[in-house]
Amino acid sequence: MEKRIICCFAVSLMIFVFSPAHALQMTIQTGFDVPCTPDIPNCDFRIIDQPNPSDFTLCMNACGRDPSCVAWTFDPVHTPGKLKCFLKNTRLPLRSSAATLVSGLKLPFTMGAFERDIDRNGCDIEFFEEHDIGQCVNACGFNSSCEAWNFDPAHFDKPVCFLKNCGGGRIPDPQSEPGVTGGVKFHTGAE
Repeated sequence: MEKRIICCFAVSLMIFVFSPAHALQMTIQTGFDVPCTPDIPNCDFRIIDQPNPSDFTLCMNACGRDPSCVAWTFDPVHTPGKLKCFLKNTRLPLRSSAATLVSGLKLPFTMGAFERDIDRNGCDIEFFEEHDIGQCVNACGFNSSCEAWNFDPAHFDKPVCFLKNCGGGRIPDPQSEPGVTGGVKFHTGAE
């Protein structure tokens, strides 16, 4: 009986680790901010705009890619002088704020969330026919050279998975492309 319990636990752990459903490696809190405080005034070390103002995924993945980033806040409401994505180098407590904000903290895992309708064109180190998006994610995760991936089910004769690295750990910039899904590999050096 004990061997059976250990075997079931091991299988459950493998499913958890390798399941694409667990590829999301950030906490996500809607209606919260990770604000800078007077004693840490420059915790927003990078402020960026992004092509899709209604999706926090690119902001979250930008934090995941940057070893200095430990938290992020996405502001979809564009106001003068205020851009949409704030990357933070200090882990501060989440505080209630405007309903439009989305924030999160980096967790020490590997792969980022799916980037829907986003292509990172170029820097392909490998591409192959693949019908399962989860296998495309895993292929990047297990390839030490891969820094990002795209799954394109519609623009070729058969679905294609692209693994990417522009050299030096760099990846192509995100571009809007309906029907294409992608993602990035996180760097957790700040953890």
